Amino acid sequence: MDISIVIPTFNSEKYIDNCLKSIFKSDFNGQFEVVIVDGGSTDLTLEMAARYKNVVVISSSNISVSNSRNCGASISSGEIIIFIDSDCVVNDQLLKKSKLYLEKYACYGSFYNPDPSHGWVSTVWLDIERKKDGLVEWLTSGTLAVKRSLFNDIGGFNESLQAEEDEDFCYRIRASGGKIYNDSSVASVHLGQSNSLGDFFKKETWRGKSLLKPFKLIKYHKISLFDIIVLVYFASTVTAIISIYKYKLFFTLFSIALLIPLLFTLRALFKIDHKNTFFKVFLLYNIYFFARAWSIIKYKQWKNFLR
Repeated sequence: MDISIVIPTFNSEKYIDNCLKSIFKSDFNGQFEVVIVDGGSTDLTLEMAARYKNVVVISSSNISVSNSRNCGASISSGEIIIFIDSDCVVNDQLLKKSKLYLEKYACYGSFYNPDPSHGWVSTVWLDIERKKDGLVEWLTSGTLAVKRSLFNDIGGFNESLQAEEDEDFCYRIRASGGKIYNDSSVASVHLGQSNSLGDFFKKETWRGKSLLKPFKLIKYHKISLFDIIVLVYFASTVTAIISIYKYKLFFTLFSIALLIPLLFTLRALFKIDHKNTFFKVFLLYNIYFFARAWSIIKYKQWKNFLR
């Protein structure tokens, strides 16, 4: 088997049919299999997947998406494993190019394109997140290809992480000496991308739930500058709220909390060269950092840290 495609699902009936259709329309002459790893869907996900003859469906405990991906990889047989999210429409060149590029690079894939029917929240944010083609530090695990041998060597995805597992996975690839290549020509269309400010806040709150990793595992993880910045934002915001009646201290801390999204906004605008979107980008970054800070409180991440 040339390629195994692993797709974690959980109540994915809204997207899974489009995802599978796009995979089977791929311009690829080799052999490939599709493994769906379902975390206990109660909707029509499994019924819709059963319509496809060449799809294997297994169950996982759904303790984390990392666990689902590892379960799928463990029962698959392809020399190459491509991880796809269930809410993605796959580019028809992904399989062909994955086999080609993995002859030279350890990991291959791309960031997302927005659904053309989506509004500015989805379009602007994905424009910010997009990286230039070439070597990168990490790729989203929603469109990521890796050789099975390397996947096994680094131990797959870290199942203790509820989010940010893709950054951790790519960090370990780079630590092993591997190079990661981003190719925007094979970007998947992300149907499930946040398309409203409220949904954006909810999803970024969830994605921030692994910011504080268990203390005993810190030596196995790279503590990124970005994580530190989020913690500074969190500390500034919380302290500002506590000291609201101490005006000088409050405005100093509040200014720090505003300065962080402002600096990220200016950096993003320089990268994407859309000066007319300043307000939109600034608004998104304020919501983004507040959501990540709120995630620490909502998921009581200090308990995870001390575990």
